[in-house]
Amino acid sequence: MTKTIRLPEGEPNLFAIFLTWICTGTIENAEELPTVTGITKDQKEASLNNQYLQLACCYAMGDALAAEAYRNTLMDILVQNQRHFSAEHAKKALTAGIHLDY
Repeated sequence: MTKTIRLPEGEPNLFAIFLTWICTGTIENAEELPTVTGITKDQKEASLNNQYLQLACCYAMGDALAAEAYRNTLMDILVQNQRHFSAEHAKKALTAGIHLDY
């Protein structure tokens, strides 16, 4: 008997970040994460919004996969970077119209 997990189409970046974590134990080197260094202030704001949303979506996928250690890693990153992720970032991410079917 095989166990299959069906992921929604259009979320390969989230799964690629998960695979990076499985192989390395960290997501720091995941190419799919938006960069927040070496860019202009305006670009950094947009990138922080995207990164916050992507980490939240990764957390939701980790929840669907029952990957507790992965979720803990993501939460550690969110907490460590909370000074960069303002309440405005959270509001924008939560109102972006993103729907996850997990």
